[in-house]
Order: sequence, then C-alpha cells, then structure tokens
Amino acid sequence: MNFETASRSYRQNLTAPRRRGALSANSRRLYSSYACKLERHFGDLDLAVVKNGRVKTYIESLRAQALSPSTIVGIFGVLKSIIASVKNEDGDRIYQQNLDADFLALPILKREPQTCATAADVEKAIATGFPIVAFLAASGVRISEALALCVNGDADCYDPATGVINIRETLKTRSARRSVILPEIFRAWFSKHVPSSGRLFPKITYQRLHDALIAAGLPQAHAYRRFRVSHLRQMRCQEDILRGQVGISKASIYRSLFVPR
Repeated sequence: MNFETASRSYRQNLTAPRRRGALSANSRRLYSSYACKLERHFGDLDLAVVKNGRVKTYIESLRAQALSPSTIVGIFGVLKSIIASVKNEDGDRIYQQNLDADFLALPILKREPQTCATAADVEKAIATGFPIVAFLAASGVRISEALALCVNGDADCYDPATGVINIRETLKTRSARRSVILPEIFRAWFSKHVPSSGRLFPKITYQRLHDALIAAGLPQAHAYRRFRVSHLRQMRCQEDILRGQVGISKASIYRSLFVPR
C-alpha cells in the first residue's frame, strides 16, 4: 500500500468511535492537516520503504521550515499512526518498522510558559471585526467548542436570553461537559452579534481566525481562554468553580504557566 492511500484512510477514520472517546473537532482538524502535509511529501511511496532514513530527511526539512518543536513532534506522531493503522483481517499491523526518535533527532518537548492574551489584545481583536475573540476571553471556552455552538438548541448551544453556554457534544475531555455563564455586562454587548438562529459564528472557521490573528499580530485563540482563567484567579474564584467553568479536571492545569505577551 502506498502512503497516500493509507493517509486518506486514516483521515476518514478520524471521526470513527474510539475506545477512549471521540476526538474533538480541533484535534481532527489538526491531525488531518498533518496527514495532508505528510501526503504531499511521501505521496505514492510504498509504506514498506518509509523507514528511518527517509523520515530523518523529512524531519530535517521540517526543521528547515522553522516549525516549532511541538509541531514537528505532532507531525511525527501522525506519521507513526498512519503506518500503524494498516492492519490485516486479524487486526495485526502489516508494517512493523521501528522509527527511532534518537536516530531521527526529534525535538525534546519542554513544559514552558504559555502566552496569555492581555486586555489590550482583546480590544484590538474586537477592532479587527472578530467578536468571537471577546467571546473566548469572556467565557474561557475552547475555540473548537465555540465554533460548534448554535443559537438555542439541545446540544452545544448558546441561550441569548440567559447568557448560558451549554457544551454537551464537543468534548475534549469528560470534564468538558458543562454550562458556562457569561458575565452580564458582556452578554449585553454581545447580544448585537448573536444571529437569530443557526450557528453562533456562521462565518468563522478555525483557519480564518488563525490567519486573521496572525495578520493582526495577535496571539492565537487559546491565549484568550488563558486570559479568562487568569481573570478568574485574580477575582479569587474558587478553584472547583473555575475548573467547572473552563472544563478542566486537574487543579495543576493552567497554574503558573502564563506569561504576558
């Protein structure tokens, strides 16, 4: 089997049920984009010849593109998953090559402080015409959760009358299932941006927002979620309430990891 065929099958299966729970929309988008990038490089090569030598050359090309260590490691993880996904009728892997991280000189990921948006960033983002950024900063929801919201409804929805965000299906983790209450002052401002029905942000895609924030010199979407966490901590919000509102299970998450932009 060639690499492109295996990769396409892998991408199609990203929405399939999983033992540990379905992938979030954002994870599916990311893994699919990595798989497409790999397809463009390895193309019609037989999977049997995708071994350490060829992969090392590819990793070096990713470094030359100045990609971040986390991106390179993420692409490598998808590469391994594509190769491992090809199995016979007994469920045994057909391609058994051992990709050696040391031989490939894969980057070593280190836990580093993450960028947190500032109030000035939020104001500038609003000025660019993207109220979704203010929504992220006021609610602390993930970008994948925000893009899945509909006005009213039974699953992932926003109720303009109460200012409550209900997240029921786009779950990155089990603790992501929750109801988030928007601040009253923000809800009053946001009401003029809420459509009467359908998707809450019908004209926004992850890629469009990503590109717009880069063009404006602003931090990416997750930085505004961190902004909300930082604000709640500054307001001395109890940790169990904070975790419930942002959909995390461990108190250690998002603690002492933020640095101003």
